[in-house]
Amino acid sequence: LSAQGHFEESQWYDLERDYEVVVALDPLNHFYWTHGGWHLGYNAASWAKGNRGLSERERERLEKLYLEKGDACFRRGLDYFPDDDDLWYEIGLMWSNQYKRPDLERAAEAFREVRDSRSPVKRRRYLLTLAKMKGREVEAYEEAIRLYLEEPRHLLMPTFRCVLWALSSNPELGEAALRLRSGEIFPSEERAYQDLYNYRFRVEDEGFYGGRLDEKLRELIQDLDVPDELNPFENPRRRRIHRSDWLERAKSEGGSG
Repeated sequence: LSAQGHFEESQWYDLERDYEVVVALDPLNHFYWTHGGWHLGYNAASWAKGNRGLSERERERLEKLYLEKGDACFRRGLDYFPDDDDLWYEIGLMWSNQYKRPDLERAAEAFREVRDSRSPVKRRRYLLTLAKMKGREVEAYEEAIRLYLEEPRHLLMPTFRCVLWALSSNPELGEAALRLRSGEIFPSEERAYQDLYNYRFRVEDEGFYGGRLDEKLRELIQDLDVPDELNPFENPRRRRIHRSDWLERAKSEGGSG
């Protein structure tokens, strides 16, 4: 209760002291480690980043400090829960958050610990982090294939489909690499265009590996006769495709390009 009051008043030093007492009294309560790390790595760090009453240099210093404190709290919890998926996952989420100070190396280190989790969401995060890291595209492809061979249902997720396809187009893959054809990854050409069109935004905004993305989109535009309205090379307006009947609707509403 005291820590909650300090949170509401942005009294981060006192909040940190409170959680040190809390976890000392009850170190085997998983909630306190995740909650304490969240307060420090998210709330305190965000407060520091947006505090216009501080100089830019001091804001940066405090933000980094609280991110490290959040990381330290999660890792101290791992001393009591060494095989805990949630704590490793929280560390990875914090260091991969694009609105903070992302450190993909540290995020990948954490997500690697949950790549064999029972949760398919957690299992994919190591791959999705590698897919944003320059120089690790081959490793990312090997991870994508590992996930696919162990559980093909990952293909139900559009982002997984796109990442797997993009990584498979990497010219640096060896001759022996298992390369899946587009028809083995996407259920149809229409769905391939919808997924890859939307994925292009994530390549631009989040740094995902694109591979031969634009080349493939141009091929599909010609094969499907995609209207200019949904052609990113003719109409770069930021509009994602959400409906599965997007092609039929686009043609009926505006005609083909």
